[in-house]
Amino acid sequence: MNYHVTVVCVLLLTLLIGCSNNPPAYRKKPAERVKPVPELNLNLPSDEEACLQPSPEDRSFLERGFASMDAGDHLEALQYFQRYQRTEQGEAGRLEARIGIAYLIFIPASPVHDLRAARTMYRELRNVDIDEAELHIETVIMRDAMEAFHQLEGQISDLHARNRVLSDNLEKREEALKRLRELTIGSQ
Repeated sequence: MNYHVTVVCVLLLTLLIGCSNNPPAYRKKPAERVKPVPELNLNLPSDEEACLQPSPEDRSFLERGFASMDAGDHLEALQYFQRYQRTEQGEAGRLEARIGIAYLIFIPASPVHDLRAARTMYRELRNVDIDEAELHIETVIMRDAMEAFHQLEGQISDLHARNRVLSDNLEKREEALKRLRELTIGSQ
């Protein structure tokens, strides 16, 4: 019988200890109840998507700059070229970004057009030696266009200088003809 009384006492004690640790539900305030936390969505690709090949839309800032230039959005292209210049580690990449920026400054239709700044940038860039195989074809075309413009500017400057010399010579000849007429008319 002692055995039964001991078992009953242990059960009662266990029950009392368990009830004393948990307060009744009516004592809990609504603010203390735990609300479920929504799952954090970082818009990261799923494991399956991560293994796929990059889509054609996954382009570098440089390629996005080319696309923006093609679309006529020069300010967006400038921003992409500047981002590419900041993020690119290689010398060829930074050179490509600088050529893109210089070209945008060079284009008269661009809102950031400044011919003097474009000339200065291009003079700095043309002294950089780099293998053309490392550059995008668009960058090579932009660089060649600026080189052609630079050469044309040199030819135009030469033509203006020649024109001034010819104009001066023409004025001197006209003055000489005028004196000759005066001399011939005065001698008659």
